[in-house]
Amino acid sequence: MLQTIKALKQVHLDPPFPLLGPYPVGDSFGYAIAIAMIIKSRSAGRHADYQQFESIRKLGAGFSNVFMASVLGNDSLRTMVGNNKGK
Repeated sequence: MLQTIKALKQVHLDPPFPLLGPYPVGDSFGYAIAIAMIIKSRSAGRHADYQQFESIRKLGAGFSNVFMASVLGNDSLRTMVGNNKGK
């Protein structure tokens, strides 16, 4: 890697390596949704003292839908796959 950096410096180019840090301040990994799901799972459900997974997973799906409709979601990379099942 050092040889690559030295070679690129000779022609005044910056190395094409991604930044390794520091991470931005804030929740860039989705921990807030995970915490919300844990809190909701601990509340009483219809038939038990806790929520079933099928009830709380809707939080993640809802957040995903809102994110994909947002400006950030539109800028994220998407891949289209054909109708070949399992691929």
